[in-house]
Amino acid sequence: MVRDYGWGVLETGYLTLFRIRDVPVRAHWSLPIGMIFFTGGRLAPGLWLGFLALIIVHELGHAFVVHRVGLANLGVRLHGMGGECRWAGSPTPIERALVAWGGVLAQLPILVVTLAVVAALGSPTQPFLADLVYAFTVTNAILIGLNLIPLGPLDGKEAWPLFGLWWKQRQRERRWKKKVTAPDRPQTLREALDEADRNRDA
Repeated sequence: MVRDYGWGVLETGYLTLFRIRDVPVRAHWSLPIGMIFFTGGRLAPGLWLGFLALIIVHELGHAFVVHRVGLANLGVRLHGMGGECRWAGSPTPIERALVAWGGVLAQLPILVVTLAVVAALGSPTQPFLADLVYAFTVTNAILIGLNLIPLGPLDGKEAWPLFGLWWKQRQRERRWKKKVTAPDRPQTLREALDEADRNRDA
């Protein structure tokens, strides 16, 4: 199974910017247009740079979780509508939800650290730095909120079910443990292994 974790609409016109652990990060020619559009059309290099950094961090957050759960990273694409992390494999529903959370959780430290620095040192007066801080705080918070809306193709559609999936898995494990340790008739090893396989596939 190959998955475009994002909008997945642009196939040509990409330039490889760099690679991280053999994962290519590629930019489409429409990326600068999207950056200008999403930042309100202002001539603000600091805001553009901050917005670009957030997109890259978001998609690399997905890619990191893809790697951690044992799926295959096919690359990160940046384009005028944001970005996408492409991967292949057959994840469990919980692994799919974890990948969905990877993007916003990668953005969150930038928001927290920037707020802490501003609280300690004050807001910058230099326009470039002020725009960069705005991108890392206000724009960042807006992007996190938008991505967590539970509608496709936004991350929230697959991210929010994680908690229900975890709860169901925990309940299955409790029932299985209760059966294994039941005093009336302990399960044989074969029965325990068969039930573990059924729980895993459920």
